[in-house]
Amino acid sequence: MNVRRERYRDRPRSKARAPHKVRSAAEPSLYVRTRGLLPPDLDAYAIYGTPVLAPCEGEVLATRSDLPDQKPMEMDPDNLLGNFITLHCHDLTILLAHLRHDSPGVEAGDMVKAAQPIAEVGNTGNTSEPHLHIHAVEGRVTDHDTLAFEGKGMPMTFGSRFLKRNDRVQTR
Repeated sequence: MNVRRERYRDRPRSKARAPHKVRSAAEPSLYVRTRGLLPPDLDAYAIYGTPVLAPCEGEVLATRSDLPDQKPMEMDPDNLLGNFITLHCHDLTILLAHLRHDSPGVEAGDMVKAAQPIAEVGNTGNTSEPHLHIHAVEGRVTDHDTLAFEGKGMPMTFGSRFLKRNDRVQTR
């Protein structure tokens, strides 16, 4: 991921894409996110347990790893972010949330390199199924409420590409 400051109007316009092919849940594919419809087993979700790589070189500001993974469709509104890591990179604070129980392998004050494995995707916090929540805000932000609700959001690119909600990123 290349974290950089850009204005929204400087973003490239998206190109029209072909419609997605519809696949059955039983058909193996990189595009199938789970085996079955709302399976109760976390291991049925393709992303669950996937390594999370540091998106940039920087300092770990905070981590949380004590929350247990929830069954799909069970949500924890009292702990919105679930287990998380915040990084300070390039005058931005990056939040990686909904991480697997006890998976963060870094602590506040650690320095990380881009693409370094730092955690695994989980299902913690206010989420209905396993996924990685990532966002960036301007400046060095250590207050979690500011980070989640008040920080000035900044656009991010992944491999020179701006993503939109529910896009997938693969690093193979």
